[in-house]
Amino acid sequence: MMNAEFHAFAVAALAGIAINAAAFELSDPRIRVDEQTDIAWLNEDEILFQGFTLKALQEMRRGDISANYRATRILYIANVTSGEVREHVRLDRNGGFCYSAGRISYKKEGGNLWFGEFGAEKEAGGASKTVAGDAFAERLRCQDIDRSRYPQWPSELVVLLEEHGVIELRYADHARQYLGVYLWKPGAVEPVFVTDKRLSGLYYAPFKRAYFWGRPGYLDRTPTEGLWLYPDGRVETLVIPPGRWNEFRSTNATFLPTKVGMLVLIGGPDHVTYLLPPDRSRPNNFRSEEMRTVFRGVAWRFAVSPNGCRLAVATGAKRIPNTDPSHLEVIDLCTAYR
Repeated sequence: MMNAEFHAFAVAALAGIAINAAAFELSDPRIRVDEQTDIAWLNEDEILFQGFTLKALQEMRRGDISANYRATRILYIANVTSGEVREHVRLDRNGGFCYSAGRISYKKEGGNLWFGEFGAEKEAGGASKTVAGDAFAERLRCQDIDRSRYPQWPSELVVLLEEHGVIELRYADHARQYLGVYLWKPGAVEPVFVTDKRLSGLYYAPFKRAYFWGRPGYLDRTPTEGLWLYPDGRVETLVIPPGRWNEFRSTNATFLPTKVGMLVLIGGPDHVTYLLPPDRSRPNNFRSEEMRTVFRGVAWRFAVSPNGCRLAVATGAKRIPNTDPSHLEVIDLCTAYR
């Protein structure tokens, strides 16, 4: 069991509001975060992340960048309430893991694939048909699915959580004329039509019990297109007003829903994260004129807690691979904005 320094501090008030945060400085003295892989919330208090030991970091700092690739990857669990950090498992040299809705898959030290309910995962073995070498591709399940019971190419499948089924992006024959999104509920012999949008990269928000999809407008500063997809097939549209996230020539925007508004994470050159509060008078609309600056800096990885209130950010490094300290920062959005 390992301990890391844990302390609370306040980020400077911006746009008239203070965003309270608590940060782990994991690279000093014992651990640094490997910002090349995901971070994930196990529950409201614990974050799962991949990291290196101080010994591996010291080897990197000697100037041998290849040490970054030789270093042993370790899955750690950080408790943001107690400050405790503990080791879960040592990974294969290349590292990487998938965690979703209580299930995990990873390659353990030695190269064998392990999967299952977190804390009770088992070795997949050579005869496994449910978990394959590319299991990480099905991010919402962390395992492969049987695609034979669904329409084949040219249709495309987007996997949902196991209890919700899959969605099909349907095309007409080989001409690839798009026909819309269809939801295949578990055990269904026929799907239900959902929308004519081309959905991809769906994000499941536990606090909403729905899947989010958002796509920025373009240089003409049109509103951002988005929607909520519920497990029963219902759809709610979203309207996010134009802003800096439309300026694709200089920015790269990612949208992430929270309980108190929409986060907009903008890449280079400024690297800034905004919070857009919802318009209470009109459901699923957001107000750019009241946006708040939540975080400044390179956010390599980020994750919202299951209740939609906390934002975890892996930050610190200026480039990859690097020898700079990297750390986790946890921002409590629900405390700062009500």
